[in-house]
Amino acid sequence: MTERSQLIAWFALGVAVQVLLSLRDRVWTWKMLAIAGGAVFGAALIGARSGDVDGSPEIVALGLGLFALFLALGFQEELLPVVNDRVVLCYTLALWYALALTNPPGTERFILWSAALIWPTGIAVKISLSQTPVTAVWKVVLYGWFLCTVVGLGLMQYTSDGLVLFNSQREVPWISAGECVMAGMASLYLAVNAFFLFYLVPIPRRSRRWSDQIRDWHAFTALLTQKYDGDPPRIAQLFVILVGEGGVLWVNYRWHWIPAGFLINTFIVLPAVVALVRDTPTVPVPALALEGAGSVLIRGNSKHRRKNRARNGQ
Repeated sequence: MTERSQLIAWFALGVAVQVLLSLRDRVWTWKMLAIAGGAVFGAALIGARSGDVDGSPEIVALGLGLFALFLALGFQEELLPVVNDRVVLCYTLALWYALALTNPPGTERFILWSAALIWPTGIAVKISLSQTPVTAVWKVVLYGWFLCTVVGLGLMQYTSDGLVLFNSQREVPWISAGECVMAGMASLYLAVNAFFLFYLVPIPRRSRRWSDQIRDWHAFTALLTQKYDGDPPRIAQLFVILVGEGGVLWVNYRWHWIPAGFLINTFIVLPAVVALVRDTPTVPVPALALEGAGSVLIRGNSKHRRKNRARNGQ
């Protein structure tokens, strides 16, 4: 096995580990996921190794996107991450770090992006410091900002150059097996949550009526509020995040002791893993709302259409 093939295998292992962590309670789905994931990644890797295919990194990214779409459509309730103000703050700090790496401070693009990010960052910090309960509206706002930070990290971290590992026409990058595993875990996590952000934005669609979309959007946001951790903020945890994570990111930005990609991937995966393993109290959501939220990510549901026709007397 070549060095490139070994690194690709470590990357695929990271994807598998992320799936196991996210769907650890759905034991009987492993066979189906293994078949689907193996087929998608197998086809992508075959295409990446073929000398007749141009743009191999894009092919692998497409394969990852298809697999993420399969997971988002089939297991949205399980894959929607548990979020609170501390988790949002963790991803916000990572986003600022990635911004500083891709757009050095003082440049015009950094100033423009900073002007856009300073407001949601301030809101996240204020809510983290507040001891009052978070209302349903602010839960949806924080969850939406969390998804935006995830997509922002994906756009800054994963470009065609970042997928050079899968391009047989380029030199094998100087990365370790651990970096590949973390990259695989973070890649799947980012791709799945990017689909959730797409469905959080109520974009009009020709195939569905606006009233139906709004109803499903309300059901989806109800599911998001259930996924928000109602645990009250703790100053000690906020201090650890600001000083611990913020300090590590600042020190590494100045002296580059740890590979930037590996560090960002770690801070992408770490809060999600912590939220998965801890018991999080949730607010019950009516069954009707959960049913509607489950159908939001599956367009063209025939049963849903039959109900609409019966209600309208068609």
